[in-house]
Amino acid sequence: MPTFYIVGSGRCGTTLLRRCLSQIQGIYIPPENHILGPSVKRRIVHREEDWASFAAWFEKALLNFPDFKYFNIDLDMLLLRLKHLPRNMQNARGAMSVVYDLHLRSQVTMIKYLGDKTPMNVFYLDDILSTVPEAKFINLIRDGVDVVESFLRIGRYITVDSAARRWKLAIEAAESFAEKNNKNIITIKYEDLVIHPRKILKSICHFLAIDYSERMMHCLTLPKSLATEMTQKHHENATLRLTSTNIGLGKSELSSEDLKKIRELVGDTLQRLGYQLPQIK
Repeated sequence: MPTFYIVGSGRCGTTLLRRCLSQIQGIYIPPENHILGPSVKRRIVHREEDWASFAAWFEKALLNFPDFKYFNIDLDMLLLRLKHLPRNMQNARGAMSVVYDLHLRSQVTMIKYLGDKTPMNVFYLDDILSTVPEAKFINLIRDGVDVVESFLRIGRYITVDSAARRWKLAIEAAESFAEKNNKNIITIKYEDLVIHPRKILKSICHFLAIDYSERMMHCLTLPKSLATEMTQKHHENATLRLTSTNIGLGKSELSSEDLKKIRELVGDTLQRLGYQLPQIK
């Protein structure tokens, strides 16, 4: 199982950070895994569910996960391995370990640190920690105005209201977790990452107890694990150099009506985090 997890609201620089960390020899961060969090949650909530029922649910979840193809796993082999898991491994950690084991067989690099980059896991922090007690979380936050603009531009959300609420819920989920588990989480602002990358990357490496590499500053080479995924349109900016050009994009691209809605919905959270409220045009 991964020992560190990159989380956030989405559209906040998680893919960029994944690319930077992947430059360090021995670090491997697989494709996004949107069934990890729900799998852990299910085994916690449905403690009495028999293994066969969970395995059937797990198979259905995999089939409904569009990006599962990026794991390059033989589904029949996966299901066979799940069926014959030892009783002491018949849990979410055991199931996900099989997924990662089969996926890692397709990688040629020596792996010392296994990570995960799935922003949605910000809503499963407590569940993941209860299953992986050694887990560390890197929580990325970004100006909510820019996040909303990015969500709308790629079509992830179609209304300002839904995009803004998603951003705020992610912020609150991480804050709630940090109140109880501050040693397991570090919060990084996207703006600091792209303006002061060396300083921020060093602090992240210190948090993870790994050695910083200057290669992280020149992360233009895409690791094998990222190459196919980066063809997706919503990742196009994450293949560029570390740059601050996208800071403030929301305030210039969104309409006055949209900016007003954002102020009303999440203005208090923006100010609390040190972000300026958008001025109405």
